Amino acid sequence: MGIHAASNEECEDNVGYFSQFRYFSPHIETWFDPQGPVTPPIPRDDHGDTTAEATLVESGFSTQGTIGSSDDVDYFTIQVPEEGLIAAYTTGSLDTVGRLHNEDGSVDVSDDDAGTGSNFSLDVVVPAGTYYIEVEGFDGATGDYILHVVIEILADHGDSAGAATYVSSSSRSWTYSTPGAIEESDDVDVFELELFLDSVVTVYTEGETDTSGSVLDFSGFEYMGSDDENENNPNSRTSGDLLKGTHYPQI
Repeated sequence: MGIHAASNEECEDNVGYFSQFRYFSPHIETWFDPQGPVTPPIPRDDHGDTTAEATLVESGFSTQGTIGSSDDVDYFTIQVPEEGLIAAYTTGSLDTVGRLHNEDGSVDVSDDDAGTGSNFSLDVVVPAGTYYIEVEGFDGATGDYILHVVIEILADHGDSAGAATYVSSSSRSWTYSTPGAIEESDDVDVFELELFLDSVVTVYTEGETDTSGSVLDFSGFEYMGSDDENENNPNSRTSGDLLKGTHYPQI
């Protein structure tokens, strides 16, 4: 392709000179494209690169992410209301590396390939608090992934005789107390009480929770029980004679 650039006088003998378009197009392209050449937009980072910019995630939900460059790190944050197990892992074709930590460094664990394929997977028991999850590509890898996070709140006391919290003393007179929480409507806290002597035992609660209490044997047969201590106190209190052996108070 070219344009007529020159000719002899009055184009005598139909002689003309042409130049190739590519040689002068840079000098005239501004009239063809006043905005100039288009620069591709820089991709927006989908998740923050620091704890201050971390994306808030919730238990049971999945979040899509992209590692757009070799130095890209995606930060997420999650709140754990009580002691629990955090399960954090990715799925997808990207080879991911994951890290779970908190601000003071008391929890700081990492993983590379414990998940499916080349995905990371972390299972960590943590106390209540704020935690951060970092996701990056292994050895500078880039691509898409899906982050999954699940929190399982751990019961403070077992809910069956087989998982009961053990309580024992060989003293003739002793007192035992422990904090507890009823996390769900069907939660039951069970204790294994071993007596070395026939004893008078009183089982009661203190606090704002309306409780009911009972004492059972291993098979589940109840031989002591109460609801409210009185009309002004929603805590349970039950007392009676128990033979030496193993009993199972439950709240």
